[in-house]
Amino acid sequence: MGKGDRTVTGHRELPEEVESSVFSASLALELVPPATASSLTAALRGWIVEIQDWARGKGLLVGHVKVLVESDTGYIRLSGTGGAVTSNVSESWEPSRVGPFEVKVAAIIVGFTPREFEELAGNTLERALSRLLPER
Repeated sequence: MGKGDRTVTGHRELPEEVESSVFSASLALELVPPATASSLTAALRGWIVEIQDWARGKGLLVGHVKVLVESDTGYIRLSGTGGAVTSNVSESWEPSRVGPFEVKVAAIIVGFTPREFEELAGNTLERALSRLLPER
């Protein structure tokens, strides 16, 4: 990409002053009944995919979307940069049930206003985590 060229293949032309939107959140949770590691991983993987699909649909660039889940028994890390979502689970993680845990998320999207992205990311994260709750 040359000095005056602001077009990235597959994305819209970027204005001279491109805004980066950052969303981050940290949530301490304890689900009753406890979630399994696989259901928690699937819900958060779904959140990352939803953010990436949304950005791709708008022609925006995904800087990164990362998730860290920590509990007394270990961690789960998930990451996406616009393609496949990768994950890493600590060997000590208890897969059958997740007790109290903390979810830390961070997402950077280039070419979108921060307020709109923060609202979207927060709403989709809440929806993803609410899928882990039993239906009433």
